[in-house]
Amino acid sequence: MRIPTLAVGWLAIMAMPLAAQKDYRNLDDERPVLTEDAYPIEHRAIEIMVPFTLERQGGADGLEFNPEVMWGALANVMVGAKLPFVFETGESSALAGVRLFALANFNTESPWLPALSLRADVALPGGAAGGAGTLVAVKGIATRSWGVWRAHVNGVRTIGEASDAPTADAPPRWSGSLAIDRTFWRQSLLLVGEVVVAEPLGSTTTTWRAGAGVRWQFTPTTVLDLGAFRRLSATGPDVGVTFGLSHTIGWRALFGGVS
Repeated sequence: MRIPTLAVGWLAIMAMPLAAQKDYRNLDDERPVLTEDAYPIEHRAIEIMVPFTLERQGGADGLEFNPEVMWGALANVMVGAKLPFVFETGESSALAGVRLFALANFNTESPWLPALSLRADVALPGGAAGGAGTLVAVKGIATRSWGVWRAHVNGVRTIGEASDAPTADAPPRWSGSLAIDRTFWRQSLLLVGEVVVAEPLGSTTTTWRAGAGVRWQFTPTTVLDLGAFRRLSATGPDVGVTFGLSHTIGWRALFGGVS
């Protein structure tokens, strides 16, 4: 399979000299595992991501390229957009719709409560693999920290018909996940493991999978993530790997001292 030329342009953006990243520890959605944490990116920052996912199911390989941009629109609120592309063995690439999302953190951690957030994703049709209609997925997120250790719980529910779903990066009818992470090496390296249970759209079969990954901040503004997963149930992708780069642009790098 050929990596799309579009990725080259995104990777070039990574080389720009920009402000220091402060949210490298954040677990982004599907990077390097499905579970994300309850914290948005820094207020006014822009994060650019170039993630890839390679899956094998039934002897066939599939590659997804899912460029993404997030913006810290308000304190404790971020919005973003994705453009997923799918590549099947022996076939050309196809756009799998457009994704728009927003995450709001309405409670930071306290002695009695974890950090709590709500996220909404809208999957819009577009491209040959984009589906025929609109889906809305709502996710509840909780994060609790104990020093270098953190635990995360995610729960997702999708509103919409299976016939409208895209053929790549489609949300599940429902899912729940639990992840544990730990930081190492002067807090520039994070390791995470997770377990996910889900029911795909248009199915009544429950699937289970386990995954693990690493996030490494190798420059002040750039984070590399690597992940792997495999199914624990009789259905679902057999195995898969993820790879991604993210780069954070601070407000001062874009506009200097303008507030």
